[in-house]
Amino acid sequence: QYGLVVSPSTQSLEKINAKEPGNVRVKEVFNIPDMNGKATLKVTSYYTGSFADEIRSSFNNNSSYEMQKTFRDYYSSYYKQITADSIDYQDDEKTGLFVTTELYSIEGIWELEDGKKKASFAPFVINGLIKRPKDLNREMPFSLMWPAKYSEEIEIHLPEDWTAEQNSETIKSNSFSMSAKLLHDGKKTIFLEYTYENLKDYVNADDIKEYTE
Repeated sequence: QYGLVVSPSTQSLEKINAKEPGNVRVKEVFNIPDMNGKATLKVTSYYTGSFADEIRSSFNNNSSYEMQKTFRDYYSSYYKQITADSIDYQDDEKTGLFVTTELYSIEGIWELEDGKKKASFAPFVINGLIKRPKDLNREMPFSLMWPAKYSEEIEIHLPEDWTAEQNSETIKSNSFSMSAKLLHDGKKTIFLEYTYENLKDYVNADDIKEYTE
């Protein structure tokens, strides 16, 4: 970006070196002890740079109850019977790292569908970042959140040995990049790993179709 220095000697705009915006790393650990439906979820989030500044400000200006409710809302659209048990944070003044820890209880994580019990998992936090334009026939750019640099790891501990096919996929456009990976230890644990980054703060009107696809 560029700025105009207020000085009698100023002749033109000067480049402003952008500071590293930082990133957000989220780890979600599900423990599912049996097939009856109860589960626990532990979410640990690590914020650096401007992301740490933003979440630090939120905790300083809101009550613990309000922050707990805000965080729970990320998951309530996926699990209707989810209860926020606690939320805590650590703020490292030397490094600027801000860490939050959330604990949840989930009732009915298994849903009966066609006579089979199923549970669904997704990049919960990253899904909340992705925006879809309502109008695809645009003449103006489409705004994106920036900076946006997230990684999300989901660790699922199942009650019995499970079958899962490992796979990975990467999507990249002029505006963002995303990768998804499924890993399996061959027994009771499944790992889902996601990364997402907006490469700029808008999508050109000409790129809307590609972006939407």
